[in-house]
Amino acid sequence: MKKRRQWLGFLLLFLFPLAPCYAGWVITEKTTNTLGASSTQTTFIQNNKVRYESETSVAILDLNTKKVMMIFPQYKVYWEGSAESFRKSTMEAFDKHMQQVVVNAPAEDKEMYQKMYDNFKLQWKESVSDSLPFVVKTVPTGKSDTILKFPVKEYQVVVNDSVRESVWVTKAVNPYDEVDAHKMVDFTQSLNPFDEEAKITATKAYTDLIAEGMVLKSVEKHHGVQVATVVTQIRHVDFNNNIFNAPIGYRKADIAEILQMNPPNEHIDPNSIKMDQPLDDGSQK
Repeated sequence: MKKRRQWLGFLLLFLFPLAPCYAGWVITEKTTNTLGASSTQTTFIQNNKVRYESETSVAILDLNTKKVMMIFPQYKVYWEGSAESFRKSTMEAFDKHMQQVVVNAPAEDKEMYQKMYDNFKLQWKESVSDSLPFVVKTVPTGKSDTILKFPVKEYQVVVNDSVRESVWVTKAVNPYDEVDAHKMVDFTQSLNPFDEEAKITATKAYTDLIAEGMVLKSVEKHHGVQVATVVTQIRHVDFNNNIFNAPIGYRKADIAEILQMNPPNEHIDPNSIKMDQPLDDGSQK
């Protein structure tokens, strides 16, 4: 009887696989800075879906349904919805949280926290404005190189007549051909409205550049620290599409609940919430 049940189990797995495998792109890139810090990010692209996975976070964009999923492993919960609803619910919940922080702060710290709160409200007001405080251009330098055996050309990203970033772009391969680059950039910018870098990459000049080719290397400076990001591997392989789903055993939660899971007097940056560890659930192949 036991052998019969095992045989039936194998038959069911054969007839009804847990998740189908489809061709997609897997891109690995490494970021380093002149202070010695480094990090790695892997991007999965398949059927107009994108999963960004780092050592500490996971964000999943579905450009077909216009939804985003954020996964929070420390609480075994996830959030799913539109980019705009994520932005709105995050800021509303954070606003209530900061009001409580100001109320509960010791007398000697109230002024400091009040200034933080006032600055947050100012940034929020500016983030919903359609106007941009800068002009962005991408200028070819005429220089060329080879990265991962692909020919690349250098461009400078000029913001208000100052060079902000240098990027090396190839047209020999472009995994992002499978997605709407403009829509994807709009998604990521909506998720992080306070980030000036996100606003720059959301401009037409920058988006047109990455829509035509793939950036294999970028170098920029932040407060005197040079940051370099280099693509170390590009693969076109089959993998299970369940990596774009919520992990088994995680429950859905709203943003307000997730923020309440943090210590009540801790100053929280809504854009710095850690989302997920890389999933080791056997879903990747």
